[in-house]
This record gives sequence, C-alpha cells and structure tokens, in this order.
Amino acid sequence: MFKKNLEETQALFASIINSSDDAILSKTLQGNITSWNVGAEKIFGYASEEIIGKHISVLIPDHLQNEENEILKRIHVGESIDHYETERIRKDNKIIYVSLTISPVKDGSGNIIGASKIARDITWRKRTEEKLVKNSRLYSFLSAINQSIVHIVDEQKLLDNACTIATNIGKFKMAWIGMLDVNGKLNLVSLQGDKASTGEVKKYFGRDYSIPELSDTPTGMALKTGKYAISNEVQNDPMLRFWKEDYIRNGINANISLPVKKFGKVIGVFGLSSTVENFFDGEEVVLLEEAAEDISFALENFEKSKRYKETEELLIKNEKRFRALIEKSSDMKTLAAQDGKLIYASPSVTSVLGYTLKELLDTSLFDLVHPDDVSAFTEGRNDLLQRQGGFFSFQHRKLHKNGKWIWCEGTVTNMLHEPAIMAMVSNFRDISEKKMAEQVREFDRSSFMALINNTSDLMWSVDTDFNLIASNQPFDDTIKLMTGKIVEKGRNILAIAFSEEQSNVYKLFYERAFTGEAFTEIEHSVSPFEYWSETTFYPIYGGDHIIGTACHSRNISKRKQAEETLIQSEKRLKEAQAIAKMGSWEMDFIRKTDLWSDGLYNLYGIANAGQGSKELFLSFIHPEDRAICVSKVENIITTLINSTFDFRFIKKDGEVRYGYTESRFEFDANNRPIRLYGIVHDVTEIKKVEKERDNILLDLEHRVEARTKELRNKNKNILDSINYAKHIQSGLLCRSIQLSQIFSKSFIFSLPRDIVSGDFFWCYQKRNKKFVAVADCTGHGVPAALMSIIGNNLLNQIIVNEHIENPSEILELLDTRLAEAVKGDRQDVKDGMDIVICVVDTYFNELYFSGAYRPLFISDAVGGITELPAARHSVGGGIQEGNKKFETKRFSILPGQRIYLSSDGYYSQFGGLHGKKLMKSRFVNTLEGFQDYSLEEQKKILLDAFTEWMGTNEQVDDILVVGIELG
Repeated sequence: MFKKNLEETQALFASIINSSDDAILSKTLQGNITSWNVGAEKIFGYASEEIIGKHISVLIPDHLQNEENEILKRIHVGESIDHYETERIRKDNKIIYVSLTISPVKDGSGNIIGASKIARDITWRKRTEEKLVKNSRLYSFLSAINQSIVHIVDEQKLLDNACTIATNIGKFKMAWIGMLDVNGKLNLVSLQGDKASTGEVKKYFGRDYSIPELSDTPTGMALKTGKYAISNEVQNDPMLRFWKEDYIRNGINANISLPVKKFGKVIGVFGLSSTVENFFDGEEVVLLEEAAEDISFALENFEKSKRYKETEELLIKNEKRFRALIEKSSDMKTLAAQDGKLIYASPSVTSVLGYTLKELLDTSLFDLVHPDDVSAFTEGRNDLLQRQGGFFSFQHRKLHKNGKWIWCEGTVTNMLHEPAIMAMVSNFRDISEKKMAEQVREFDRSSFMALINNTSDLMWSVDTDFNLIASNQPFDDTIKLMTGKIVEKGRNILAIAFSEEQSNVYKLFYERAFTGEAFTEIEHSVSPFEYWSETTFYPIYGGDHIIGTACHSRNISKRKQAEETLIQSEKRLKEAQAIAKMGSWEMDFIRKTDLWSDGLYNLYGIANAGQGSKELFLSFIHPEDRAICVSKVENIITTLINSTFDFRFIKKDGEVRYGYTESRFEFDANNRPIRLYGIVHDVTEIKKVEKERDNILLDLEHRVEARTKELRNKNKNILDSINYAKHIQSGLLCRSIQLSQIFSKSFIFSLPRDIVSGDFFWCYQKRNKKFVAVADCTGHGVPAALMSIIGNNLLNQIIVNEHIENPSEILELLDTRLAEAVKGDRQDVKDGMDIVICVVDTYFNELYFSGAYRPLFISDAVGGITELPAARHSVGGGIQEGNKKFETKRFSILPGQRIYLSSDGYYSQFGGLHGKKLMKSRFVNTLEGFQDYSLEEQKKILLDAFTEWMGTNEQVDDILVVGIELG
C-alpha cells in the first residue's frame, strides 16, 4: 500500500513538473544534465532525449561560459541562488533572457550530489525594457536636435552637432551626413563615431551613388526615392557585401539612411549605424524621420536667410546710388562766402526755414546750425576749403524762424575757384520727418523684438515717459474690459482708469525695468473680478540707452486655483486615510519609482523616510504570511491582473495587525502596463468583529443543534445528501468574491427556495473581456442543483477551454451540449435552463448580450431601466435544436451605467395585500427607484422590498439577482 501511494505521489509530482511553463531541470556537480521537463523543451528547443547527458554549457552563450563555474562553486557549498537574471542560448542559436533559481540536491545522507534549476523566460520583459530605454534615448536625441536648430545659426556647425548628438545621446555607433555636389557625387560633410569606424567609412565617399553597385544600398535608395531606407542585418545584406568585413570588424549590425532635403529636393543623406541587430523598427523610424525633417527645415531656413541677406545688401547698394543722386539735387540751395556769410538762398530755403531772403542774406551760415552740430560742420567745411571742387555731406539741425530745429541733409561743394560762382554751394533738404521715422522705426524694432521673444497672453511696451508704444489685441481687450476704454498708442499708460495704488505699483515696476533689470512679478487682484497674473518686464535698448520696457502678462488664475484645490485635496486625503486607517501606494513602471502616502507610513508606525518599495512592504509582513504575500505580489506583476488579498503585518512597535490590500493596473494605448496602484487598509477591528460574530454563530449553531437533535436524527440521511449536494454545488460554482474581483462595483442577491438552488451565476475574465451569466434551471432543489453544475461546467468548457466569446454562439453550443448531457436514453427530455449572458469589452467600452428566456435590464443616462428582450426559448429542453436562434446585441457603455441579470424568481413571488404575483413591471420600478443608491444599498432595498411583499407567504421559487456597475 505504501509503495502504491509512493508511486502515485511520484506520478503526481512528475505531472506537476511537466505541466509547468517554466523549465525545470537537474544536473550533476560536473554540470551534466540529468532531467528535463516539457517546459524546458518549450523554452530551449531541445527534446529530453537530445539534451540529457550533455553538459549544461550547451545552453550558455560563449561570453558567459565562466558563469557556470561560479554557479557550481556556490552549489558545492550548499548555497541556493534565487532569481538570477542572465542570458541563455536556444537550440536555434537565438539568445533569450532567463531568470534562474538554483538549489543544491542532496542524497539521503545529506551529501550534495547535484543541483536543480528552474528557468523562467523573461525575454519579452527584457526586450520591453530595452525598447523603453531605446525610445527614451531617441526622444532625447530628437529634443537635442531641435534645441540645436533653435540656437545654431551656422549650417556646418548644425550638421556637426547633429552627428555628435546622434553618437553621444542617441548612442549610435556612427553618424554621418553626406551632401551631393554638382556632379551628383556624395561628399562627406560631417562624421562622428569611434575612431576605427569613422576612419574606414571615409573611403566610401566622393562616389556616384547612381551606379548599379551603390544605387540599391540604403544610402542609394534614400537618394533615389527621397524616403528612408533600412538594413537591419547589414552583415548578411547582399547589397552591402562590399562593406561586410568593415561592419563585422566594427560590430555594426543595423543601418538607416534618411534623406536630407532642401525645398523638397534631396540634397544629401543622414546615416546612422547601430551595434544592435534589427534596431530600427516603426517607432524609432518615425522619430528619426522627424529628426531628418527638422534638419532639412533648418537648412531651408539657412538658405532663406542667405538669400535675404543678399537681397538686403543689394538694397543697400541701390539705396546708396539713389542717395548719391538725391544729394546732388537742388531741393534747397545756398551760396556762402568763405567766411560763412550767406550770399544766396533758393526760394525753398525760405519756405522751409521761415525766413525772408533779406533776413537770410544778413545771416551767417553758422548762426543757423545747432550748437551741438557746429563743431563737426565747421571741421568738415574747413577741410573742404583745401580741396577745390571737393564736397562733403552733412546732416544737422538748422534753426527755423519760430525757434524750432529742422533736421537737414545735404552736401557742401567747394566752388570758390569757379569764377562764375566763387562760393561754397550747399544742396540740402528737410529730413525732419525721416529722422523721426528712423527713431520710431528703431524704437518699434526694439520693442517688437522684445515682444516676439515672449509667448505671453498680454504683450505691450512703454517708453521712459510711461507712454504706450505698442500692444497686442489681448492687452487692448483686457484694458477695455477693466476700464471700459481703449488705450491709444502714445498715451500715458498710468493715466488710464486704474486705482492709484495699482498705478503706483506698475510705475515702480516700469522704473525698475528702466534701470536695466529684467524681472517677473506675480499679482493678485480682486477688482473688477478676482484673478492671478504673472507679468515679466524686459528693458528695451536704443543703442546704449534704455528707451522703454517690454512687458508680457499671463493669467494664472486657473493654475493658482488648481494648486489650492490640489493642496486641499491632498490634505483631505491624508485626513481621510488617517481616519480610515488606510494608506495608498503606486509603482510607476515608466519612471521606475515607488510612492507611498503618509497614511501608509502611519499604518506601519514609521516616519515618511522617502520613497517606498516592494521590499519595504514585504519587510512588515508577518513571517507566517510572508511567503504567500511574496508569491501573490510576483503573480500580480507577472499576470497583470488586478488583485486583492489579506495579510498580517507587524508595526514598528511590534503590534500585529490585519491588513487588506487592493491593486489596479493602468495601461497605455498599446495595452502595456505603465502604473500599478492600490490601497492598504487596516482591518484589524473588522477581523475582531468577524471573529466575535463567528463565535456567536457557532454558539447559536450549538444551541440549535441541541434543540433539533431529535428532528435531525430522523432526517439525517436526507439532509446529509442535500447538504452534501450543496457542498458540491458551492465548490463547483462561482463565488461572490470572484464577481467582485472582476466587477469591483457589484452585488449578488440570492435566496434559494430549498437548501440547494437551481439558480446560479457564472463569471470569468480573459484579458480585456469580462463574462457574466445568470441561469435559472428547470425545477427546484437537488435536480435543479445538478442541472446548475452541468450548466456551470459547460460554460467553463465553451468559454474558458474553447475560447468562444460571442454570447449567441455560446448559447447555441450550450443548448446542444446541455440537451446531450441530460438526455441519456430518453427521447422526451424537457430539462433545460433559462439564461442571460453578457460580455463586457473594457478595451472598446462595449457590452454584448444574448438571452434564452431571460432578459437583461440596463440603466440609461437619466436613471431609467430598459428591458432588453431575450429569445423566446430556453436552452437544453423544448423545441428541436435546429429551430432555435439566438442573437447577440451590442451596445456602447455609458459612464456609470448599470446592468441587472435576474432569474424570474423575484417577480414570480406571491404576496402583497391580495396575494398576487409581484410581476416584472413592479421589479423594474424598484430598479428605477434606487438608481441614486450604491449597489450595496440596492441589494438591501431589493431584500427589504421582497420580504415586505412576500409577508407570511411561502417562497415559490429560487431567487437570484446580480447587479453590476460598468462605467
């Protein structure tokens, strides 16, 4: 008997090992493989007959061969190795990542004779981590490229910087940029990488890439098509056979060539090389294309700037020519003797300066020149006296008769030697408006440059006399809203209808800017409405002097309100967590950080010491619960399934408490986990109450048992059978906790008529799809309970094992198989069940429903309840299989929407004042009446309403109602 039990135990153990997805193997102390399970065959590709007897080193890559010696040394001394991550090689020579757990194997005498090893394939996780690192690096690479485009104004420097960023930040083995010359040859203009690689690549430039041997390489294709070209296995690419030895020597495994364009025309190539095979996939290529396009955009801007500069130089040249003609014109003319006395003035002089001719002829030329300009004018004129026929240009202020100064521009020509003239000839014109316009242009240019360097909502500039120079539309609109007026340019901005206090504050701000200080101020105003603003002041320079300030202001009221709301929310959250003896935590998989709330630290009786961690959490777990908690945590992270579990923990002061934790995953658009978060709740008091309740229930049970001993003895055989059936049924059917794990907001209202019930519910979750069903089997008691077990098993078979997900298809298969299961030798079987089944797709946020005589009740946006009718036949019994049709109905899920699945027992109950059926309409009214209540409260309302209706009447049928909140 003992031998048989031992054999059965060994067979069971062997079955468990072979059913594991992990590789489980053993080896001698010399490293020879002695056992090999099915999981090992799947992971490493070797069948057991191929590998047993061989040395373990066949699974180890060449560069890690020394690793096995270190492992065997540790096994020799009895040391175990847990979760050691490394690389291994499959039969097909592919490298995979594994997590190893290795333990020594001992004989009956305790001698170490070998080692057992469990290997878990973690290649997908490692590849995912590598891809995240790679994408982060490429985003940084793209950002750095864009930053250099903004700040670099030299084309060659930009190209060199792009290659440097590619190798330093993008971590490419080599980066180069080649440009086509007028002869169509590709010339190297920038190159970065390690010395060996860059030295060899130079010999492949200066060549015509349109020739056959080069045109189909990635570089040739990029030049020819204007699109990127990739070779992810360059060492085996026949088009790159000329470079193969160089690639092997320098460890290059992947290349990409990106076209560089200017105004839509391909002018060159941006080439990148990586040591990683298959490095360039869709996401990386999109980023690299964007980088190449940004470089092309910058080159276009350089070209535009160059053309603009050439045009500007030509404009200046033409302007000088034009000015030379104007300077010889005779807008205003005067003749002056050698000593400066005027002897002639044209009529235009008198009209412009306001003097009569007689007044001018009695005036010295120097009396009309502004004192600040006399020195320069005199010096130029004295120099001119030494040059017969020479001239010099001037620009100075002349005195108008009314006392104002008029800016004039002109030339003085020495014609003293000409007998017909014998004078210094001045040709000039009034340029006062021009001078003013130049000052305004200079002022506007400086102001405009200051304004465009900010991106604020409100922008304006003020001169040193506090007059408004320029402003944007948001500024004008805001001032009009606050004062009821539009501020005109040139008007004193301090004179608008602000309070004296506010005007004084802004006057001080402007004066600070006039001293050369650039600064930012945050203000809080309450009139005419409350708002917060952030205003920055920049000095405006005209030459070496400050001529005003440019200002920009941003309304930050919402940010301030959000900050205050956040502070208050965090405060209330901390208080609530403290009251509830609860704490929260989160694991950020992107930033690789763990965060704990203050409430969680308080729960464990420790101070907030910085970042929490999984290890810190496990350190508080009661030693007897630690192993199962470690297993649960690892299972959550591995399966990505939301979970809850209870545990005991030991506070810092040694007190043992009971905890409950619940976790949820957050996924990105590609259904990849980015965050795991949850709560920990101290449920010690609840546990104590539950224990007291259990003791009371146990005591009551003993009393009832004592009082009903005689009756129980008489009905023992019957009740034992029924209770055993209930035990079997409870063990086989879904439990309420399974429903709450899948649908966190749900309730189950179940009232069997007898000990066992013919009504049952079934639930299951597979990835983003959640299944729930409620069934009402024919009859009552044990026969109906047996039918419920058959139905439960068939749902497991159809949905879980055969992966059927369409509700109508599920019902069709259930109909056929249920009929076959209960028919036996009978031909007139009527046994069956009414059932409603729903599938909730959380990815598409949709609901799929089908029913056999059981409708679905669903809430709408205003709290109403709609009955979705089912097919007018059951499954399993009744009409022939071929005549039954089931339909799947599909709906989009609304936020907060609720569904109710029910047998007909609730509204089939007799009661009320007249002993009538409750009816479906009254049931629907009850559902509509409690839509403002939580699901837990709804369950109580259903029970109270049913109890009141039934009164003293007997229950006529099994009752089952399941309520679920979807969104």
